[in-house]
Amino acid sequence: MIRRGATITGATSAISSVEELTLDGASITLLAVCDGDQPSVALECMKSTFAGLTSVGSEAAQRIVDAAPQMFAHSRAAIVIAERAAYAAVSGQARIYRQRARQLEAIAPGSHAVARPDAFVVASHALRAEGEDFFSTASAAALRDRGDEAGENTFRNDALDGVLEQALASSKETAVAVAAMCAVALAR
Repeated sequence: MIRRGATITGATSAISSVEELTLDGASITLLAVCDGDQPSVALECMKSTFAGLTSVGSEAAQRIVDAAPQMFAHSRAAIVIAERAAYAAVSGQARIYRQRARQLEAIAPGSHAVARPDAFVVASHALRAEGEDFFSTASAAALRDRGDEAGENTFRNDALDGVLEQALASSKETAVAVAAMCAVALAR
């Protein structure tokens, strides 16, 4: 699967990250967000737990969220994406969304199928754009349809940064940190 990831922080008390590792030859992606008094400390705990994963699943996502001490971050969310499955866990006011068929929907903790061209968003707080086309810009459509034509497998993509910033501005979200990832192409 080709992945494009981006993070945007619009709040001083929240932080987000997109991380990647290889586990048993497969690429695994983490989208994580923390909100609280010391979110960077909490996020580092989450990233450290992710880096030490030996398997993926709903339990692993929950371990990542639980690794962030509540005294540092009262809201935390993590989604671990591996091939055609995504595993979500949340705590506090943080939320996880999937955009499918041009509609942003909140997803519950647990296991979820990944299909082309899903996009996932973790947010420190609920987004007002639920039920709408969060990535409605022309550049988002180009990003969704681009695939991997040039043989490029770039994990981070500046185009997605711009799309995410524009989506947040268009939806008039304030004081929220988000991380997003587009599953641009699935392996055959």
